[in-house]
Amino acid sequence: MNIKKGFTLIEVSLLIFVLLVIIAIIIPFSFSNTKEAHLITKWERIFEEAKYSYSVYSLSNSNKIDLKLLPGYLNIDKTRENDPILKKYSYSFLNGKPVKENSRYYVDKFYFLEDSSIMGVKISDTCHLGQTCGIMIFDVNGELGPNKFGKDVFGVNVYIDRIEAFGTNLSDRLLASDCNKSSSGVFCSFYYLLGGKLN
Repeated sequence: MNIKKGFTLIEVSLLIFVLLVIIAIIIPFSFSNTKEAHLITKWERIFEEAKYSYSVYSLSNSNKIDLKLLPGYLNIDKTRENDPILKKYSYSFLNGKPVKENSRYYVDKFYFLEDSSIMGVKISDTCHLGQTCGIMIFDVNGELGPNKFGKDVFGVNVYIDRIEAFGTNLSDRLLASDCNKSSSGVFCSFYYLLGGKLN
């Protein structure tokens, strides 16, 4: 009786093929999650910086918001104020729908921040304590795509005395349900600050 020792060339080839298929499936997910985690970490940093800068601004300019003064308190890259990229810049909701002019989340005045992120600002002419005065959006990836809420675009509501991420005061379930490809992704701004998982 012949007892076989070792593996045949076919068995080894089959094993290598199966391992390569598994690796080919796992690696894209790993890179995608790493990139998204990096963007969320960048959003967390930008949010904390903006929150601090806005608190300093609001202490210096109590009871009013002056759009001309506000950018001076944020890390605006003054060398790129007239960059043509800002005139062409656009962003969309997570589900791919464009943010239209009549949308509450539409902004048409943009600035580059010093780290090449893009910030958009829309402030109301009249504003009172306790009411939303406007919004700021931040594209943490700058001009690079995908330029979508919940991926690389996040936003805050602006009040006279503070800023709050979109989705603040909503339930965890509602926040999580907005962070999927069939929804707007707007509330991911707060969901990810709470440590919500990538969808």
